Amino acid sequence: MSLPTFPTIQLGDLTDTDLSTLAEWLTTSAATIAAEQARRAAVRDRALRAAAWKITAAGPDDPRWTPQDWDAARIAAGPNIGKRGFIVGRCRDGCEQVDGRPRWELYGVGGGPVWTCLAREHLRPVPAVRRAGFGRARCDYDCLCCMGDPRRHLTTTGGTPANH
Repeated sequence: MSLPTFPTIQLGDLTDTDLSTLAEWLTTSAATIAAEQARRAAVRDRALRAAAWKITAAGPDDPRWTPQDWDAARIAAGPNIGKRGFIVGRCRDGCEQVDGRPRWELYGVGGGPVWTCLAREHLRPVPAVRRAGFGRARCDYDCLCCMGDPRRHLTTTGGTPANH
């Protein structure tokens, strides 16, 4: 970042031209500093987001969550790390027959691409807003109280999620 050069001003006899030149320099300098601060804040924000994704992805996996159709999830490993979408079902490529472990297809948010052959360990659940007619009814908490079959994790009184 380089600030504009300070104008040459004779302090003994200031004129209106000198004062307007000084005011223009101050305005330009303030705008330059504000732009640099905004750029640094954007870089810091991008770095914090990338670090948060890496920390979350490196976190322990919770084996209680079994992906169900139309669960919101994100990819936690591989080249597409951090991509979000909805589980559309088991992978149909036959890869499950190789080692007997289930794999899933993830449909990208907003009509994005479909990622296939995602192992359970490479997926993390994310909270999502449910629309009427799409998928199962879920609570809007970001905990794991209703991951998997929600009927097993709800209390019997009032339908309030357990552990709240």
